[in-house]
Amino acid sequence: MNNILTHQDFANLKNIGNNYDVNKVEQCISGALIDLKKTLGNGFYFDLQKNANEADYSDLIEGCQYEDKDGYTVQHEGVKSLLADYTYSRYLYEINNSVTPFGMVQKQYQDGEQVDRNMIKDLVSQNNQDAAMKWQLIEGYLNQNASTFEVWARQNESHINNDNNSFNNVKFTFLPSQNKRL
Repeated sequence: MNNILTHQDFANLKNIGNNYDVNKVEQCISGALIDLKKTLGNGFYFDLQKNANEADYSDLIEGCQYEDKDGYTVQHEGVKSLLADYTYSRYLYEINNSVTPFGMVQKQYQDGEQVDRNMIKDLVSQNNQDAAMKWQLIEGYLNQNASTFEVWARQNESHINNDNNSFNNVKFTFLPSQNKRL
């Protein structure tokens, strides 16, 4: 069930061009929905899916400006953009791989050279760091609007009132800034 991000949305948000494998992108979106569920928690994830077309959820999905707890006006980019980041992290690993009856193969191109696996890891790491920053702003929006998002509020009561950051519930692998092998 995905009412948030289509393959066309993803192609536009991440500028992957027009000639992409729709099935591969859809697979990456499905995997990214699992990442989103880990971020939001089961209860709010299913609440969001159920109410994605409701007016109250539009600003959460598409992004908006809001006043944070310190009185500053901030902009969050929305859950759709966050899901696109999660999808892109998966897509970067999948884009040149294909499963055949003879095993997994990597596409080869006449006019280009394959990108080094470490470069892909660095791109994924940077993308995940960007997603983490987006999530912090989205989480702030949810906390500031807890009365609108009651399932979020119930599920996260302890940290909404105590200024704890729930992002530590999400597991990302951040690579060191130097080019070291893991």
